[in-house]
Amino acid sequence: MKSSFIKEKINNPFVLAILTLFVSISLAIYMIGLSRINIYNITWITGDMAQVFTAWGQFFSENHSFFDLTTNRLSYPLDISIALFDPMPILVQLAKPFVNFFFFFFQYIGIYLALCIILQGYFGFLVIWYSIQGQNFKVKDNFLISLFGSLFFMFAPYTLARMQGHIALSSQWLLVLGILLNIKFYISSKYKNTFLHALFLFVVAGFNPYLAIMALLTPFSILLISFIKKQINFVFFFTSCVILVTFLGLSFYIFGFLGASGGGIHGGYGMYSMNLLALIDPNHFRSIIFPDIPSSIVEQYFEGFQYQGFGLLLILIIGLLFLKKSAYHNTINLQISFQSITLVLIISFILSLSNIITVADILTIKIPLPSFIESLLSKFRSSGRFFWIGGFWLIVLSFLLIIKSFKINQVLVILFVASLIQIIDVFGVVNGAKAHFNGLKSKYINDPFIDSLTKDNKLDSIMVIPPWQCDPNKTPGGVNNFETLGLLALSNRLPINNFYAARTPKNQSQYHCKQDSIFTFKPKNDIFYILSEKEFNLRKKLFLNNGFRCKHIIAYSSDYYMCIYQNVLDDHTIFANNENKKEWLINTTSNSVFYLDNG
Repeated sequence: MKSSFIKEKINNPFVLAILTLFVSISLAIYMIGLSRINIYNITWITGDMAQVFTAWGQFFSENHSFFDLTTNRLSYPLDISIALFDPMPILVQLAKPFVNFFFFFFQYIGIYLALCIILQGYFGFLVIWYSIQGQNFKVKDNFLISLFGSLFFMFAPYTLARMQGHIALSSQWLLVLGILLNIKFYISSKYKNTFLHALFLFVVAGFNPYLAIMALLTPFSILLISFIKKQINFVFFFTSCVILVTFLGLSFYIFGFLGASGGGIHGGYGMYSMNLLALIDPNHFRSIIFPDIPSSIVEQYFEGFQYQGFGLLLILIIGLLFLKKSAYHNTINLQISFQSITLVLIISFILSLSNIITVADILTIKIPLPSFIESLLSKFRSSGRFFWIGGFWLIVLSFLLIIKSFKINQVLVILFVASLIQIIDVFGVVNGAKAHFNGLKSKYINDPFIDSLTKDNKLDSIMVIPPWQCDPNKTPGGVNNFETLGLLALSNRLPINNFYAARTPKNQSQYHCKQDSIFTFKPKNDIFYILSEKEFNLRKKLFLNNGFRCKHIIAYSSDYYMCIYQNVLDDHTIFANNENKKEWLINTTSNSVFYLDNG
């Protein structure tokens, strides 16, 4: 009795899948590094990660009701949805009860990226396991085939490359989990499974809209093919589609993505797309066989990166060459057939291409679209991402083709060799990501003087003129000031009007970018001002004649000025005893500016 119980547990795929953790954890540690998993290590938080980190920290610097995902601390004094900063709003909601257990200046990015690799490998194992259950293989054979499959999911080049620049979009394990749910709980003629998939889409939409649309493609394709094959009637097909889309839209609304999308046609659609040869293009990463294929659109190199790996393409070609015609039907189960998988591949491929079709740097064709269709599609302007779901289904399809075309011993040899080839071929992406992480250095500036002013409650907020969202090239401190000043504001628990978001809502632009006239502008005593040299020269008399002292900062990109109310400074002991007091402009009437060496 006891031995049978143990045997049952050992043969459980969810238990067997745990064995993938050895590889996935090793990969995560090698690529990301142990030090970056430390939640209090922010020395590597830079670029888009700083944007997410700042949004996360500023949001949790104040209390919110459960479904409130807005804050005025990032776009002071206006409220703005943190969905625009890609912090995965659903995780923000789940973290609310626990945030007081952590120091507010902590980062979850390193540990989350590691978890993405681990979950993708784990769910990838289960996807292959349940895909081949109808083959009557021994448990040992099922395990080996599933283990090889998990390696392909784990080492997906587009996932590893995306981790270098976007946290929410690194959550591609959700797409793999979605495939698993569709295989194990496929939508039949009962609405129970329809609501299960609708709930899953609701959750995915709370992470990122792109991932949610990709996750929708699988159940939609299964439903459509099932309807065409008359396995379900039109009422069930239509009602199920409505349920799926309704849950998706409801999630977009609750988590703030609907308001963030804005209206009209968004710039960039067609540019951030996929090249027609993207599946065999390793870009600047080394491949053992494929060269870097040039593209006529530079933006495609990152957003349109869809390289599949030589190992996967090899078993796909072998499987297609030896496929028996009879194997084309009832691939996984009655609903999930080759036709359903093919439809997902076709739709995701077309969406990724957009209306601008490019073939390397040789040919570019633009297909005109009706304005309302282009407006809808442009809300997802980085269309090159959409084939991620196609890439994951391509792994499943390739494995099924091999399994249905060869005997089990041949299958194991082919998949073993292909797995080795795949890992060797895409390891350039792994090393590229590792080099990227090793080269990251935060631009966080810890200013003891500003810290001390904040602790004395002398300052209410930071105002940047002009803020980053109005013109990154003219803002004080240069194009990276959303990071340096954002982290400065966060570390001092001060709201700021300077931000970098996925999109800038119209009301935000109207408020922040149409500054008060220099003739009516009057600085406030409790605000810490940071101005570009041009803006300071326009407002210099207003600041100095209203009791402010200003300090000239010599920066690498461009000089700028910091201005603080004189009484705030005079009341402060650090400033009163500061031998470098002359660094601040004291003459309140002179038109001259003292250019001093401020370090």
